[in-house]
Amino acid sequence: MSAPAANSNKPPPRGKKFFTVAEANRTLPLLRVIVQDIVRLGESLEAVESRLTKAKRRGRREGGDADPAERERLEAERDEVGNKLEVCLIELRDLGIQLKGWDGLVDFPCWVGDREVELCWKLGEPTVEHWHEVYAGFNGRQPITDDFTSKQQVVANRQQQKKKPGSGFHEIGKPRHR
Repeated sequence: MSAPAANSNKPPPRGKKFFTVAEANRTLPLLRVIVQDIVRLGESLEAVESRLTKAKRRGRREGGDADPAERERLEAERDEVGNKLEVCLIELRDLGIQLKGWDGLVDFPCWVGDREVELCWKLGEPTVEHWHEVYAGFNGRQPITDDFTSKQQVVANRQQQKKKPGSGFHEIGKPRHR
């Protein structure tokens, strides 16, 4: 499938952030840090949930409940990791970027021609080099061509968006919580 046809009759909807390829690539230094934290925190949350489940099973086998002190410690750890993960997810949302997979897959809304598509990037990739239809997902990824870039750039130049400052702990100058 080729890049969507240019059709300037239908402007992008207001109130939603649409990225150009250049804008998406400029977010990558910050995005890498946030997504690395999401992947790490997601793995930590899964591990603590597993330990908590095992502790509860062990307690039931022994005729009661999990050791109250161990259960409380694991629940507190789960809550702490979950809260940090939620902050990272809010940061992504505030940037207008969508998490698509716990392995570090994200999409950037993009307006090309007369419709919305998604720029697709995965942790470990050097730059944003793929796009797909909104309904297609990762398996529908296509390389970004010059034709694609020229069509999305024209629309992006007409778009008026207010930029709001970030609010998360990944901002430059703010302490990172690990």
